[in-house]
Amino acid sequence: LTHLRITWAYDEFYSLLVTEDRGLDPDYDGVLTEAEVASLNGFDMRWIEGFNGDTVLLNGGEEIALSGPQEVATTFSEGRIITSHLRAVEGDAPDANGLVIKPYDPTYYTAYEVTQKVTVQGDDACR
Repeated sequence: LTHLRITWAYDEFYSLLVTEDRGLDPDYDGVLTEAEVASLNGFDMRWIEGFNGDTVLLNGGEEIALSGPQEVATTFSEGRIITSHLRAVEGDAPDANGLVIKPYDPTYYTAYEVTQKVTVQGDDACR
């Protein structure tokens, strides 16, 4: 495993708060212009020192370090902000078999719902 692609889909209420706070969608039609969407890109990637992105990658119970966010992208669909970013595995790339990825906020401030479980097996499992 060399990278993780992480997607955060914010709920409608939080998305509304963010767009309202930023003065986006002034006509209240629920559609953002390309420029408005572009202004959101990276809004959730300005992390404080030591923040792990609420993503923990474990190999046999040991945490594997990940890079900060790369290749950040943002969309707005059906009233929801959806962001995506790439995280590189730092150090030697571990065998993907048996790795555990956890969305986890140790402060319990943020609740996460995992909507897709992925099992990786074999040499050609890069999807």
